[in-house]
Amino acid sequence: MSDAEPNQFQTIHEESPFPDQYEAEWAQVERFIGRYIIDWNHIEFFLSMGIAAKARGVPNLQRALTTQPARSKIDFLRGILPSTWDEGERLIAHLEEGNSFRNALAHSSLAMGGFDGTRQRGWHLWNVKGRDARLDLPHEVRADRLARVAVLKQAVMALMHDGYMTADIDPNTLSLAERVLRAPGGWSTRKDWELFRETALSMFPPAS
Repeated sequence: MSDAEPNQFQTIHEESPFPDQYEAEWAQVERFIGRYIIDWNHIEFFLSMGIAAKARGVPNLQRALTTQPARSKIDFLRGILPSTWDEGERLIAHLEEGNSFRNALAHSSLAMGGFDGTRQRGWHLWNVKGRDARLDLPHEVRADRLARVAVLKQAVMALMHDGYMTADIDPNTLSLAERVLRAPGGWSTRKDWELFRETALSMFPPAS
């Protein structure tokens, strides 16, 4: 049975040893990481649904895809999308980059501090991809990443629309950004919605 009291290597603080601002920022970064990974899980789920709908006639495909890593789902999607669809190529590129970022969040270590020259660094991930690399996570990066993953979720859901499934319709005549921006959703503030809109248009710019 373990001792009922802490040993000489264990400390119980009467109050938090960290400033309130530090703890508040830590909570915000933890919330960001959890929210991004949960949103990415939604993307993987809708990827499975979209691929299964696109590849009709393959029995139990959606169930089989749910056991595959995101990398395999993205590769499968690449193989069934029209090679001449410009926005499809952008979608694949954004999915690959988003999956890489998701893996960095899940498999790296979170830290604060450090110096780069004379500038103190804030929250960051280190040991990214098993290397001695650092990925900064300031507020602007976190907001941008959440907007991008939200756009990707809606874009993947749009693949289930009949227009993208019909062989006799040129997908280049359809706009992913338009479908993303017309999809139902909720935002905490108008500023969040405006960032979502700007992000969708930058990720999938309308044809000139």
